[in-house]
Amino acid sequence: MSKAGPIVILGVFGALLSSSACHFAVGITSCRHGEACPEHERCDVALGVCRLEGSLGPGTEHDGGDASGDPSAGDEDKERAPATLCGDSVAEGRESCDDGNRLSGDGCSSTCRFDDLVTEVEPNDYPTDVGTVTVSTSSVFAAGINTLYFNESTGQSFSEYDTFWLAPVAPMVVRIETFNRSDADDCDGVTGFIMDLHREDVAQVWDDAFLRGSYDNGNGRCTVLTTTLQARPHLVRIMEDSGAAFIPDYRAQVTVLDDRGDEHEPNDALTQAEDAVVDGLDAAMRGTIGTADDVDLYVVDVPPGRGLRAEVVPDDEATSCDAFNTSVALLDENGVQLVAAASAPFACAFVDGTGESPRHEAATNRSLADRRYVVAVTKGSAGLAGTLPYRVALTVR
Repeated sequence: MSKAGPIVILGVFGALLSSSACHFAVGITSCRHGEACPEHERCDVALGVCRLEGSLGPGTEHDGGDASGDPSAGDEDKERAPATLCGDSVAEGRESCDDGNRLSGDGCSSTCRFDDLVTEVEPNDYPTDVGTVTVSTSSVFAAGINTLYFNESTGQSFSEYDTFWLAPVAPMVVRIETFNRSDADDCDGVTGFIMDLHREDVAQVWDDAFLRGSYDNGNGRCTVLTTTLQARPHLVRIMEDSGAAFIPDYRAQVTVLDDRGDEHEPNDALTQAEDAVVDGLDAAMRGTIGTADDVDLYVVDVPPGRGLRAEVVPDDEATSCDAFNTSVALLDENGVQLVAAASAPFACAFVDGTGESPRHEAATNRSLADRRYVVAVTKGSAGLAGTLPYRVALTVR
């Protein structure tokens, strides 16, 4: 299995990423369709044309702007509420709890959600094993990989499996994430994981029951599997990624993301960006990309010292990431592109600024004040026909 890290985004962002120019930026040199923007002009994202700065269309109820289109207009009458800071011992906003630390499995997760601790019981390699238990959709599965097997016919080693069941009672978006540090929800970068999701008939048809996998797309070499789930049992399988190392202790955090509903169109200009997920606390929204050059924008506020993970996943559980041609870019609040990535095998399109050594440093707020980011979602390749439904999944940690 080859690693599937972030790759250069295609489609709307494609040619622009090969240079320092970006069609969202204040100092852009090209627009959506490739024409150069003269000095003192910038690209109108909604129309795909160059216009004078400060004349980018009417403001909306989302941005506090006025009819001039200036997003700063009206700021004196509308102060930005501070982003919720999980870990300050004060439960506020959408926080379910706040125990003053950033460690899951102690009753209150690192994103301030209630969680249940489930300790592994062996054997739990296969669906019918007595240790393959059902965990709740807000829980932490504490386990370890302490056995490696050698396949004589192939001459290759593989790790033992750890499996557990998830049985949501309603359709939902769930993030399953591994951590192997004991002091924080983070990874040491030494050992890694592979994670698979299967439907409930896995014991009868293992290969055909496979839904989706994830690999090397979390902190360090850890793994994140974010997916929509139907209201039925699902089997999750976790294994060590090289087949040659032990992982004495790890945690698999299961988190249900808040359903913030459907995107509000139009949201393809900075002044129209969707703000239903501005707090960034384990949130998900449904969206649809129409034309190949369509773009959906979402704003998220990140407190100092915290990072943002933004991911675009299929709207159904049976579509794999490599078959889901989408791209995600992270912009600052002025529209300057910071980082971008596209979907790949075993890794849906994501940017991640969480953890001590984040995958994308640009997605971590190193400033001393709250910082607003804009998440841009597009199709991965130009010329794709038809609409593409998706879920955008966001978390601030």
